[in-house]
Amino acid sequence: MTRAADDTGGTNKQGEEGAPAPGSQPAPSSSDAPWQSRSGWGPALPLTLVYGVGAASFDVAEAIVGQCPHWVSANELAVDDFTPAAIAAVNILILVLSSDTDVRQRPRFREFRRIAAQFRDQHALRADAAFYGDSACWPRAGVLLVAYTSEAIQDPDARELIDDACASYCFTPGTPFTADIFEIFQPGAAQARRVKDPKDAYSIANWNFLASWGIQDLDFARTIKKAIEDRCRRLNDPNKPVMSRPLPDVALNRLELVLHKAELRPTPDPARTPAEQKKDLDNFVASGARAVREHLNELEKAYDGTETPFRRPSALRGGKRDAQAAYRKLYNVLRVVTIDS
Repeated sequence: MTRAADDTGGTNKQGEEGAPAPGSQPAPSSSDAPWQSRSGWGPALPLTLVYGVGAASFDVAEAIVGQCPHWVSANELAVDDFTPAAIAAVNILILVLSSDTDVRQRPRFREFRRIAAQFRDQHALRADAAFYGDSACWPRAGVLLVAYTSEAIQDPDARELIDDACASYCFTPGTPFTADIFEIFQPGAAQARRVKDPKDAYSIANWNFLASWGIQDLDFARTIKKAIEDRCRRLNDPNKPVMSRPLPDVALNRLELVLHKAELRPTPDPARTPAEQKKDLDNFVASGARAVREHLNELEKAYDGTETPFRRPSALRGGKRDAQAAYRKLYNVLRVVTIDS
C-alpha cells in the first residue's frame, strides 16, 4: 500500500511528477525535515518499507508508516511481495525483520540482505555522510533503517544488516513501537548513531551468546571467566609437559594456546617419518580438545542442579562442532562483557 500523508493525517494530491499540488504544503516548521527550510519544498521523499513474517513485524511496520510526515511518500509491502522495482527511486529504505521465530524459516533474513544490497548499489552516499550542518547532499543519500527483535541479533545475516544500517531499532513483540525513526534526519544524528548502534547490537549479540551457555548475568559471567583463568593456572605443572608446555619454545600451556595462540602448531621433527609427524600433529590437536572437554565437564558438574546451570550449547555435545573454537569465543565474549561493565 502507498500513502503520502499530510500534516493532518490526510493524503496529498500529487502532481504529474509526484510534486505536491500548489498550496497543499504548509510552511516549514521546526518539525520538518532539516533540509526543507533551506532547500524549499520539493516532491515528497519516497520511502519503501519491507516487513517480514510475524504479526509483530506487521504491527511495527504500521506504526512506522503512521509516523510519516507530509514530506514522505510511503510504500509498505511484505517481504514476499518485494520486487526490485519497489526501490528503483527510493531515498529511504526501512526493513522490519521477521519476528516469527519458526526455525523452519531460516535463513529468514537472507532476502532482507539482498534488498539492502540492491539499495546500497543505488545509493553510494550514506546518511551519516549527508545529514550534517547545511549539507545539500541529502537527495543522493541512501537512508537504510532496520528494526529487529532481540532474538534476531543472534543471526549473522541480521547482524550484518544492523551493522550496515544508518539507524537500527530493537522492538519487542506485543509492545507498542514508539521509536522516532525520523530522528536520524537531524544534522549530526546519523553520525552519532553510526558510532553507537554497532556497539549496542554487539552487546545484545554477546549476551544472547552467553545465554546459550547458561550465563544470564554479569556476576555469573565474571565467575566463569575466573574459572577459565584458574583452570589455565592449574595446568602449569612441570610434571605434565603435554599440558603444561606442549610447545617447548612457547611459554603457554595447552589451554592458553587454545585461548590465545590457536594457530600455533608443533615444528615437525625431521628425524620422524611423515606418518609419525602427522600423528604428532593429531596428538597435539587432540590434547587441546581434551583440555577443553575436561574443563567444560568440570564446569557443568560444578553448576549442575543450580537455578541457572552452566551448560554447553547442544551443538557442541557429542563432538559435532569445534569445541576449542567455541571455548575460545566463550572466553573472548566473557572478557568483552566484563570489561564493558
